[in-house]
Amino acid sequence: SLTRCDDLDGQRRVLVAPEVLCTGSDYTNVAIAAWILLTLWGLGLPAICYLLTWRKRRNLHAFTTRVRIGVISSEYEAGYFYWDSVTLLVRLTITLVVSLSSASQELRLVLLLIVGITA
Repeated sequence: SLTRCDDLDGQRRVLVAPEVLCTGSDYTNVAIAAWILLTLWGLGLPAICYLLTWRKRRNLHAFTTRVRIGVISSEYEAGYFYWDSVTLLVRLTITLVVSLSSASQELRLVLLLIVGITA
């Protein structure tokens, strides 16, 4: 995680950038930006996929629809046009559980394996 901190040399520092202290304004700004971007990407992408397929849900297998949005819709029947959005949200949820979890490293690795298998 971009915002994960740990004790290094007696100070709380960001693990991916040890030169940044976890108590300063630089850390706060980076953490806010990271959460905003994660939210926009994690919820925005499934929403866009849903809206694109919802508009064409009755004609998913028409040639023009397959050319335009076939990557996200060609594998699904008309009644399940939303399923790509569901899988994206499941992946986001699992990723958040792994990155926010204070569980042991072994448990996080098992969760990451689950993400890898389902992705």
